[in-house]
Amino acid sequence: MKIAFIHCGVNNDNGTFVPRVDPNWIHHGISSISAYIKSKGYTDVSCINLCRLSHIDEFRALLDTTYRNTDVFAISMMSVDFEVAVDCIDIIKQLQPEAKIVVGGIHATLMTHEVEAVKNIDHIIVGEGEISFGDLLDNLSNNTHVDRLIRGIRPEDLDSLPPVDCDLMGRLESAYMPIMPEPFVSIIAGRGCIYGCKFCQPSEKILFGSRVRRRSVDNVIAELKYLRDRYQFKSVMIHDDCLTEDKQWIKDFCAQYKKHGFDQPFIIQSRVDFICRNEDLVKQLADAGLRLVSIGFESGSQRILNFLSKGTTVEQNIKASEICHKYGIKIKGNFMLGTPSETNEEAQATLEMIKKIRPYRISVTFYTPLPGSYLHDYCVENNLSLLENHADYNRSNLRKAKIKGIDYDFLRQIAAQIMEHQTFLEDNIQALTANLTRQLGRKPKTLVFRSAPVDTVKKVISACGLHNITVDILTQQQCALEFSSIDNIDTCLAVDINGFTLESVAGVIEPLRAESYDLCLVPLNSWDYQTYTQILSIADRIGIENIWGICMDNQLLNLKKALA
Repeated sequence: MKIAFIHCGVNNDNGTFVPRVDPNWIHHGISSISAYIKSKGYTDVSCINLCRLSHIDEFRALLDTTYRNTDVFAISMMSVDFEVAVDCIDIIKQLQPEAKIVVGGIHATLMTHEVEAVKNIDHIIVGEGEISFGDLLDNLSNNTHVDRLIRGIRPEDLDSLPPVDCDLMGRLESAYMPIMPEPFVSIIAGRGCIYGCKFCQPSEKILFGSRVRRRSVDNVIAELKYLRDRYQFKSVMIHDDCLTEDKQWIKDFCAQYKKHGFDQPFIIQSRVDFICRNEDLVKQLADAGLRLVSIGFESGSQRILNFLSKGTTVEQNIKASEICHKYGIKIKGNFMLGTPSETNEEAQATLEMIKKIRPYRISVTFYTPLPGSYLHDYCVENNLSLLENHADYNRSNLRKAKIKGIDYDFLRQIAAQIMEHQTFLEDNIQALTANLTRQLGRKPKTLVFRSAPVDTVKKVISACGLHNITVDILTQQQCALEFSSIDNIDTCLAVDINGFTLESVAGVIEPLRAESYDLCLVPLNSWDYQTYTQILSIADRIGIENIWGICMDNQLLNLKKALA
């Protein structure tokens, strides 16, 4: 039997696939089901990752070639995936009408009636899928009748399941954060969440049950040892919604992680109330290798936290961040604006709180009424939703108004200010220059191009941690005056973007070449593509091998690779 999973993870923009997730991240649910059915003898298993396709025509072409005569197509569907999944289902039935289409995932579990209305779906699995999908394949192989709607069998002992399939989607992933060295992997140690946040629950409890089922520490360590032996990974993320509610498990994991020789840094998700009440365990986690923790702070308004049934306080948000900083644990802060009834003043309070938290990375979203949550039902009952299609369930889309009664123009301004308070640009540039320092055996000599507003560039070059100004060659005299007091940059080459050509800076290339630069930093702003290629040409003529762009969202981009 030939089986193909389909990982959605994209929006379909008139046929063009726009990825919402990194194409190199694996889908643990699909990979776990694949491992289980392979253990039952179904070995002809593969996956179509839509995130690695650019257009729906590529999907159609794959069905005509690689996936011709596939017996079963299995699709895991989130709410945001619904439209693109249905598009793929329709194409499959057009080209391979005899193939069976099986749909599962959180949307099928929570919005079963909507999925049932899609006539081209043969079977729908509600709940967890490993055991039930394996049983379905057995029945299909034996031509045994199977109901269209299948209630998933929940595996109570997660240790009884095989480790996720390393070959289905490729086990190595893009690093979750730039500070995490690659090769990077991720695992899941448990399923479920005991907390009651209104924007999430009861969907998690419907899918996984009211209690958390967690793999044993020995089972997790065994998987990590296998991944270390096979991939020599250098960092890892444990994806559990909240890993830390079982204190004894955390103590045992920290001890076993160190006992078995793991020194790879790792990432987990936790809560501020746990961190505040268990500083000793936070220290143990840091000693074992915890380098970044993802925390849902959500809001700087206590009224909003209470409205969300978050079970935490603003004071805990700030205290937990102080504890993390104390032990050298970086923070990825998750914040939600636009909760029903939130005022502009409460959104402003979130910004003020973030200034105190000082997160390494920030994820700021607009509240989105996702199906299966108490707050979704509240929005339906009060006729608040402005969502027009399933793609609007994308929480990170800050262009889209989600609910009525919210001043989204104001929130977009707040969101932009919030993003300015990430600290990871400084950390990343320091890591970049530290790596070059190790390679060169000395501090790299650095050239910075600029055309951005002076205040912006001052912030950037201050973050660079550069020292000892030696040359100040500028094509705009006013810039020379504005930067005359800065002493932490080797050279700043400012360009007039209205008339920037190679000829306009030809007089400075030879002096710069004589300075022997190792690194070039380019704050990316409104310059067009042609301007960047000219900068690369200048940097190449100067002989600079390392050319990095500082994106407007503070990401670092390898310009040579990006514009090659």
